[in-house]
Amino acid sequence: MFYIKITVPTRITLPRKTKKDKRITISLSQYRNIHYVVNNQMKAKFSEIVAEQLKGTMAFDKVFTVIHYEPPSRRKMDLDNCCSVLHKFLGDCLVEHGLIEDDNLDFINKALFISKNQHRKKVYEADVYICEDRDRPEDIIKIIEEINNE
Repeated sequence: MFYIKITVPTRITLPRKTKKDKRITISLSQYRNIHYVVNNQMKAKFSEIVAEQLKGTMAFDKVFTVIHYEPPSRRKMDLDNCCSVLHKFLGDCLVEHGLIEDDNLDFINKALFISKNQHRKKVYEADVYICEDRDRPEDIIKIIEEINNE
């Protein structure tokens, strides 16, 4: 099984010229309500951060992704609210950097969001596993076991 593990931000800070820098948490609530220009800036910043970790990675035919997200506080959160936009940004980033041809179901046909509900105080990051998809369930099980052993 071939996979890469990267760390992605769950909060983006966008610099402003005259005002205080804008901090935006990557979540569905924010994504659907912010202005499209700010959304594009947020996506570009995400891509810039992830691109550094993807340098030198070979292209995939098909992938599945596992996002391991631990909330930064004890507030109750919906896992899919946080991870769905991370997954969208990640898919766009993989296409932009030539690791997959497109981010449709032909190339990313499995996504798994995991949380052990262990709060990381003030850590706004998530671990992402990008795996070559060979339709073998044992590959997914190995990654879940690795996350559980952390």
